[in-house]
Amino acid sequence: MALIRSETLLDALRTQQHLPYAHFSLRRLAGLAELLRVFELGAGDTLILATDGQPTYVSVLDGIIECQTGQGPALSIGRGTTHLVTSRGSKLSLQTAGGALICVADAETIDEMMSFESLIDAAPAIDRLSMEALERAHRSPAFRRVPLECVEAAFHRMGRLTVSAGTEIIQQGAPGDLFYVITQGKAEVWQTGLYDDAPQKVADLGPGEVFGEEALVTGGTRSATIRAVTDIELLTLGKADYQALISQQLVDEVDPPVARSMLAAGYRLLDVRYPEENEDESIPASELIPLHELRTRMDEVERSMRWLVYCRSGKRSAVATLLLKQRGYQAVSLRGGITAWPYETTSRPEPTA
Repeated sequence: MALIRSETLLDALRTQQHLPYAHFSLRRLAGLAELLRVFELGAGDTLILATDGQPTYVSVLDGIIECQTGQGPALSIGRGTTHLVTSRGSKLSLQTAGGALICVADAETIDEMMSFESLIDAAPAIDRLSMEALERAHRSPAFRRVPLECVEAAFHRMGRLTVSAGTEIIQQGAPGDLFYVITQGKAEVWQTGLYDDAPQKVADLGPGEVFGEEALVTGGTRSATIRAVTDIELLTLGKADYQALISQQLVDEVDPPVARSMLAAGYRLLDVRYPEENEDESIPASELIPLHELRTRMDEVERSMRWLVYCRSGKRSAVATLLLKQRGYQAVSLRGGITAWPYETTSRPEPTA
């Protein structure tokens, strides 16, 4: 069994009239390669797909498969055919007696991209380069959960910036007025922590990745320095437009009474303050990942859980919620932070004389 991605296979999805892929141009379909999974199955192979019960497009490029959804008899899918399949449980079982070549994709993602195609086609007088930049921006995690109409509005308000290798695009401690999307080139993130004597490299950034949002959400200064490794091309969005079109669409805030009911319903607590603040006072059962470490420790946040994020006043938790939702997590921010929390907290005992 092998995972395969090629223009030939992507072209087959379109030219063999597989729906919904037949509606995409080959160039745009190629841009979806990261969202499509193409598998070659040998005779007698079985493929188990984790779907979490979400609808999935299953396309057969060659051969015949039997698809077991957990409800009713198996569905037979032959060459040149696509079916929208929903499993009763969290998995799909695909079997083939004589071998098959299949493509699977999350239906919600494909439906979103079809909507985006319509949005682009309806946009007046948009040139090819601008259209490609808009598509790259939309594929960025920063925009994936933003309503399409906001993505389009943000794009039309964006500026374009070219920076030479070695240039510091933003500096830690400086005021923030722009949000950045990398469209071409690479950059590094350097940060001086509370206990560092010199800046430390903490991350690498490439096309489709973003930076600059933290200072725009909190109203504070830049939390890191971003340095261009190569010549780099960027899209930029001003503070007011970013707050209106992006951050307000992603950051959900809840008051303490609502937050407490959410905890009772299974949400978990994430504290994004400094360790010293957490030691002094915290909400019981919270997990600690300081905001300045969240990007590099994102894999420690369990993706299957729903998260209630808090800090001292609500500003840092709003940034953390934004970062989490950009990456597909379910997260809300506690409005007012622990300062506004009227319920139980735990505190470090005062030292005795």
